[in-house]
Amino acid sequence: IHILTHTKIHKIEDVAGRRRVTLSTGAVIETELVMQAIGRLPNTAGLGLETAGVEMGMDGAVMVDEYSRSNVAHILAVGDVTNRVQLTPVAIHEAMCLVETEFKGRPTPVDHELIPTAVFSQPEIGTIGMTETQAAIACGEGWTGSRLNQPASAERAASRASPPAIRLAPG
Repeated sequence: IHILTHTKIHKIEDVAGRRRVTLSTGAVIETELVMQAIGRLPNTAGLGLETAGVEMGMDGAVMVDEYSRSNVAHILAVGDVTNRVQLTPVAIHEAMCLVETEFKGRPTPVDHELIPTAVFSQPEIGTIGMTETQAAIACGEGWTGSRLNQPASAERAASRASPPAIRLAPG
């Protein structure tokens, strides 16, 4: 598997059951399969947020707290403009938490800890929970890269902030 970042695909041709991929740089790659993944940036340009004094990220994201509040009291933001997690169901959850907090008087912070995601590819890819790096930091020396060893003590197990992380992959 070769991962090319900051690379655009100009053209894909089928040549004898393989793919000839021409990149925007002019380079040509021949391969069996191609997956293109693109990202998004918050679309906040021209909204006047800087003029209003809203703190913005380097990518144009509206910086918000766990309740989706910006540093300007009357400006709230959810979804892609916050660049937290760019998934429609997550934006809906953020909006529901905002309604609970702002309009129903029940402070409800947004929880981004366990978000299932899927990539509809062959083979399929799915994730939920921590990345391997986050698990290694959270779980310490018990982390082996694909599973957790048994905790050294009941005290250590009880001190974990999050449940153990497991990575499943086709065998």
